Amino acid sequence: MDVLIVEDETMAQVNLARVLTRHFPDVRIVGTTGSVRDTVLWLRTPGNNADVIFMDVELSDGDCFEIFRQIDVTARVIMTTAYDNYAVRAFEVNSIDYLLKPIELQALKRAVERCRIRGNGIDTDVFDPATDPLLYVNYTADTLEKKLENKRFLQQKLGLACRDDVPVVIMITRLVGHKGLDLVQAVMDDLMWDDIQLVVIGTGDRQYEDMFRYYAARFSHKMSANIVFDNTLAHQTYAGGDIVLMPSKQEPCGLTQLI
Repeated sequence: MDVLIVEDETMAQVNLARVLTRHFPDVRIVGTTGSVRDTVLWLRTPGNNADVIFMDVELSDGDCFEIFRQIDVTARVIMTTAYDNYAVRAFEVNSIDYLLKPIELQALKRAVERCRIRGNGIDTDVFDPATDPLLYVNYTADTLEKKLENKRFLQQKLGLACRDDVPVVIMITRLVGHKGLDLVQAVMDDLMWDDIQLVVIGTGDRQYEDMFRYYAARFSHKMSANIVFDNTLAHQTYAGGDIVLMPSKQEPCGLTQLI
């Protein structure tokens, strides 16, 4: 398991590397960085690859979330921080775990084991529509007609016109440039004149957040802009949507496509 450590305190870097290599023989430390700039540079350098990134939140030149604004991070991420108020934002960028400093060995072992079990992809126990407790109605491939009940529930919850005949287009993503949001921006007027409904969930760059707020206010009967990280709403939106809008410029297949 190749590991990148993103930590701006040298002693913390050294200690984490020592614990990882001592307790997990298959772990290989492939790099260490301490800033947003150096981490983005490391990830963009050809030949640099990590299976797992241990990432401190507060770095020498800003918080780690700026990294996700600049580049798609495909490795599994385990956040490490002394503060608990970043947890929601951490899971918004698909962090697998959130470890509070000082990191307890048992918590570290659980996080590493979670990486091994999950691998690259989604947790099929969490994203199983047959058993997902967050859904209005559970369904399977053999009972897809129940998906319509989730669609109606979603429309009602978000204040959209309750219509079975209109496709509900969903987009759940970080609202940043490299996700292809400029492509969506270029066709928003056309989308709003089509007979569709659009549900957006995510946070990110102010220009895209404001754009979706504008269109949601103008076309409130057919668009819902949810500029927030809401795990329950995300699950319900996947279940109630008909079409996924995926304009990403860099990601041939991400978690949304797998869900």
